[in-house]
Amino acid sequence: MNICNKLFKFTCMKCPPGWQRFEKSCYFFSTSTKSWPDAKQFCMDQKSGLVIVNTEEEQTFLSNHITEPHVYWLGLSDSAKEGEWRWVDGSPLSVSFRRFWFPGEPNNGVGLEEDCVHLRSDGNWNDAICSLTHYWICEQKY
Repeated sequence: MNICNKLFKFTCMKCPPGWQRFEKSCYFFSTSTKSWPDAKQFCMDQKSGLVIVNTEEEQTFLSNHITEPHVYWLGLSDSAKEGEWRWVDGSPLSVSFRRFWFPGEPNNGVGLEEDCVHLRSDGNWNDAICSLTHYWICEQKY
């Protein structure tokens, strides 16, 4: 292992073709649509996961890479327990990140079981029915 890999792995790491690097992760912005469960499986098959937003800078990076009218699945869901938003790694949604919700969201679609979250082109989050097909973002940490 050279010194670059030993000491500065995140600086030297190259993302796979078609992925974009930001800080210590590589991101895949899909060009087709899938349901949330299928998008989650796609990411897992790529040895990654649906994106988990950890910082405001990461949220900005993601928002800057999507265009209207597209929306992209995030790795956030309350399917295990209604109203308890958790990321795909099981961690809870930080209270400070609730400001990213679109005004009036999450609203569960007035009883429609909107349990999965997508990122809108305006940078806000919305809860949606998981079986709907949207674009998605995978994140591979290194």
